[in-house]
Amino acid sequence: ETRLNYGLPIHNPLLTDIVQRYPDVYEVAVEISEGLADRLKQPISPDEIGFITMYLSGALERTRLRPRKRAMVVCPSGMATAWILVSRIQSEFPQLDLVSVVSASDFAEKSREDVDMVISTVEVSSATAAVVVVNALLTGDDIRAISLLL
Repeated sequence: ETRLNYGLPIHNPLLTDIVQRYPDVYEVAVEISEGLADRLKQPISPDEIGFITMYLSGALERTRLRPRKRAMVVCPSGMATAWILVSRIQSEFPQLDLVSVVSASDFAEKSREDVDMVISTVEVSSATAAVVVVNALLTGDDIRAISLLL
């Protein structure tokens, strides 16, 4: 924004390579730049769009390389409730592998599974994984709590 506000010249020597290597991300950066141009009331140069593309590509690459977390879902007994919760978790956290769904009574024997976290609608304890207790309908606070463990 500072470069744009003061009209500082910018040259992106990698622009041609960026456009060729990341055409889809570049198109997204163009769309983002159109919104920025409207907000800042000045055009965004292709060189600047190339830098935005680099930032976006880097973020995508870091996300892709991050190891996936494994989770177990625990519900009191009703599996219908569990599957509603599972559906919401998968929608909110596609990077999370849900390896099992168990009742609270079965949790003791399953708690030794190799998981990074336990997402439960009831209080449980696990010596091997982080536990987050959530509402069966997964509230905004629940989503934030799970996000902190990822």
